[in-house]
Amino acid sequence: MVVLRLKLAGETSEVTVEHSNPFRPTFGRPPHTLVGRDDAMGRFRAAMSVGPNHPDYSMLLKGPRGSGKTVLLAAMRDLAEAHGHTAVRVTAKPEPTFADALIEQMASAAGTGHRRVSSAQVSVLGSGAGVSFDVPESRQLSVHTRMLAAMERLADQAPRDSRGALITIDELHNSNIAALREFAHSLQDVTKIDGKPVMFVGAGLASMEETALVDPGMTFFQRIARTQLEPLTVAESAEALRAPIEAGGGTIGDAALADAAAATSGYPFMVQLVGYHSWRRCTDRSSAITREDVAAGIAAAVKDMELQVFAPMVRDLSDIDRRVLAAMSAFDAPEIKLKDLSRVTGKPSNYLSVYIERLVAAGVIHRPARGQLRFVHTTMRDWLQRQPAERGTTACGTPVVTTMTVKERIIADDRADADATHAAIAARLGTSADYVGRVRRGLTG
Repeated sequence: MVVLRLKLAGETSEVTVEHSNPFRPTFGRPPHTLVGRDDAMGRFRAAMSVGPNHPDYSMLLKGPRGSGKTVLLAAMRDLAEAHGHTAVRVTAKPEPTFADALIEQMASAAGTGHRRVSSAQVSVLGSGAGVSFDVPESRQLSVHTRMLAAMERLADQAPRDSRGALITIDELHNSNIAALREFAHSLQDVTKIDGKPVMFVGAGLASMEETALVDPGMTFFQRIARTQLEPLTVAESAEALRAPIEAGGGTIGDAALADAAAATSGYPFMVQLVGYHSWRRCTDRSSAITREDVAAGIAAAVKDMELQVFAPMVRDLSDIDRRVLAAMSAFDAPEIKLKDLSRVTGKPSNYLSVYIERLVAAGVIHRPARGQLRFVHTTMRDWLQRQPAERGTTACGTPVVTTMTVKERIIADDRADADATHAAIAARLGTSADYVGRVRRGLTG
């Protein structure tokens, strides 16, 4: 904050001016400075300039939670609108009415929304709003026909003004498959077959490649361009922290900035969290943000990441995915060798590779080198080790949740295997057979 001393009518008074926090740790809110996404924006800009024949005219953005997918979609819409394009923004939903929402948004953008010509009106997400088409009253049009008609109308308005349209769909991994299939068919007809100027950018978790996009009717989406949102570099993270601080009237020391950038692990959302909390901890705006401010900010940011990113990220994983992840958290070294993970879990490397691929796709871990694994975010290991585990149920059937160590969880997973002797499990975990026996007796006691 800044204290101003004003002299009015011979009297001096002090006015306190609060500097608003320049960071926005809310999913989807555009940051002060967009860094590390020049390649994606450059590809989008080139596709917009060339038109439907450009390979990136239809594109999918992939990345884990907190990687900035929603923010990048917003930046692309802003750029398209600045160049005279009509932008249609949709967030995917699992309900069948998602198809009607898509139709309504396109029709509304084309200037035909809510025009009632016949009695065939479609409710959108229970709101009662609808869009109607010129059809014989005795024949109700299919979803595909209405989807294609709305997209064609959106495209047909563009040539009159020498402009195009952009449709963005966020949370693609959460889409109703049938609705997304009809959208994909219509988009292919309009852009690739008819060559009309309707750009498309979708965004979602990498897991959509194994869920929504494996549908046999998704061949168009399976072939279009991809952009994987990689973690920011340390230099990019530092710039994303420094620029808003200075724009907000603050300063930060080099050592404090280095600490803050390193703590983000390249997560754009973590950048916003660390910056936000560090700014809050520095109450004297006439002084630079210190390493102590940053340390307190990092601690607060980690708690937010655990609640808002780690928990939902792990919740989306399968039971075996979570077991592999729990086994990884037993290692203290930053890099984990696949052969060591195989030893601890008692599973061969080729078996583990299937689940490792899924964890990589989910943005939980990455492979820094052949045969090595690492958590994408360094603090996730500590969080996993603190998680409670279920030990059976009570008499009324509710889970009994207690705190178990990672080794105890691995022993618990092996207790159903009659051939898993105490000595064999102890050898894998690097502990004693007596310890394994005590844990097993505690699980059944």
